[in-house]
Amino acid sequence: MRRNAPPRQRTLQATLNWSYELLSDTERVVLRRLAVFAGIFGINAALTIASSETVDRSLVLRAIESLVAKSMIASRTTGATMRYQLLDTARAYARESSVDNGEFAEVAARHAIYCRQSLEQNGVEWPALAIAMERDRHFIAIHNVRAALEWCFGASCIVEIGI
Repeated sequence: MRRNAPPRQRTLQATLNWSYELLSDTERVVLRRLAVFAGIFGINAALTIASSETVDRSLVLRAIESLVAKSMIASRTTGATMRYQLLDTARAYARESSVDNGEFAEVAARHAIYCRQSLEQNGVEWPALAIAMERDRHFIAIHNVRAALEWCFGASCIVEIGI
């Protein structure tokens, strides 16, 4: 690290603080909400989890596009599908930046319900998937399922969703 670097570049925390402050209010909300994902997620999952009465789906979509352009969210194409992921440092920062635990609890509950519904749908589809490539898109969700289960059976004590 150069000693004459700007203060915002001297530590990772300072860089994240600087980047976060440059985001719009909507981008900050969406980033905090997407921090519930422990791994890769698709756009439908992101829209389901990050949308609310105050931030509609079109605002979430624009915020995601902007966050990708600002390198706060990584994106990659898998076949015909775009996948997204927060880097671990950005995810940890966004989780720490949550305005209150109530916001995170609401988002975590939506995430757990989404994971449960996804598993229910995949359970019906799974036997018909013959090759590993077809099943691969389901395997990428394992980190999110684990995170949802940890939340359900952890301090939140909302075991009904987890079961």
